[in-house]
Amino acid sequence: MIAAYAFPDYSVITFETKYWKSEKVYCWYLDEQKRQIGPPLETRVRPVYTAYCCKRLGAHYMSISTSGTLPINNSVAIVDRTKNAPKYRLSHCLSPLYGNGTKWLLFTEFVEHYKLVGVEYFYVYVKNIDGYSKRVLDDYVRTGGIETIFLRTNDRLGYDYQFAAVHVRSQNEKTVSIAVDITLDMSFSVISTNE
Repeated sequence: MIAAYAFPDYSVITFETKYWKSEKVYCWYLDEQKRQIGPPLETRVRPVYTAYCCKRLGAHYMSISTSGTLPINNSVAIVDRTKNAPKYRLSHCLSPLYGNGTKWLLFTEFVEHYKLVGVEYFYVYVKNIDGYSKRVLDDYVRTGGIETIFLRTNDRLGYDYQFAAVHVRSQNEKTVSIAVDITLDMSFSVISTNE
């Protein structure tokens, strides 16, 4: 799972599980102590990587499964998106950061360039990041210009699920959002040719 959101009339959960398009799934609701609230509710995955669920009073966490009877083992906190008052005119969703190579200079150049052209906020998905680049990223988070979403180590590679996730994540927060597939993959391979 990537995240869960509460909107005025419904909740949404986004995830990276492949091949669930149009599948029947169950939305699980948990309170502040992560205790189950009522039975799970059935829904369908539409569009891909997204399940729209009913709202449930008192829910602070959500989970999703393909079974309505098996116990759940992980959940995500529900993010409040009930206010339809955009904070930003233009936000940018950056493709996931992959690889263990240093990214700080390329990342900083990218962010500062887009700030000059009017982007006010960035959604950054991170799969792998080196220590110094994480310090730079954390500083942007501290100053309020970036929201980071750390993908788990067992999450699959790819960015298609991230586009579905950021559409929901930025809803009611921005007027316009751009998503450009510029993957900052800094994994290098050295190829030598012996002639």
